[in-house]
Amino acid sequence: MSDALTMEMDPALSETESLTAEERAHATSVWIVAVAGGLMAIGAVMTFSASTSIDHPLVIWPVWETDAIRQLAFVTAGLLAMLLMTRVPYTWFSLGRGYLALILLILALGVASLVFVPGLGVASHGAYRWLKIPGTTSRFQPSELVKGALPIFIATWTVYRVDIRKFWTGLVPMGAVIALCAGTIGIEDFGTAALLALVAGGMLLVAGAKIWHLLLLTLPAVPAFGYLIISKSHRVDRLTIFLDPFQDATGKGYQIIQSLCTIISGGWWGRGLGNGFVKGYLPEAVTISSSR
Repeated sequence: MSDALTMEMDPALSETESLTAEERAHATSVWIVAVAGGLMAIGAVMTFSASTSIDHPLVIWPVWETDAIRQLAFVTAGLLAMLLMTRVPYTWFSLGRGYLALILLILALGVASLVFVPGLGVASHGAYRWLKIPGTTSRFQPSELVKGALPIFIATWTVYRVDIRKFWTGLVPMGAVIALCAGTIGIEDFGTAALLALVAGGMLLVAGAKIWHLLLLTLPAVPAFGYLIISKSHRVDRLTIFLDPFQDATGKGYQIIQSLCTIISGGWWGRGLGNGFVKGYLPEAVTISSSR
């Protein structure tokens, strides 16, 4: 009686409670797509602005060699792929009680490991993060496959296979999988590995893992990431130069100092899209071209 009276007094509450789980999930996915699409659009505009220069036109020939056009093509392809994935029923990944998700993750890790194979992995700025597509001059970064496969695996297995609230039989095995993914990627791409570990840890927390269990799991993760940092000299250099870029103003600290000059020259409101001039002195104003 009281519940009916409450719903009659508050129609909004009645409408909200009448939504099914699939309708709520669809509404959430719409917002996620909208926010992601907006961020991608902003990134494309910023790339156009950063790639403009007085010494060459905005669009060059062949068009594919234009950084801004390449970014726009990637953004469009990514947005279409994201929209396509929203139409895939999430129950598909639970086929075989999660084994399909495991197979996808194993395949993604296998492809990501190919960067270490001589002749297949391609170095860019000293790091082997890319694979050459046979028969073409194009390359792609296989760690992107792990970015998609790992969240699918965690979401599926924490529902169908493991009790994440149990430390030894639930959290530790999932942590081992995350460590394997982060370690494989982190050898050549520390930033992506750290992102994977952070997102995966957040998913485990949302799935029901206890906070103090997660804290215990971070104890071996800290020295592991510390090793990844010191294993590459340029990573240590980035940390030391960040603390004092003026110790090597014309070398390793040059780009940081020019970034500070950009902020100073723009003031509170900036100089307008395409009007920045410091980018003309940067060795890496945009990094899309380095992926070729």
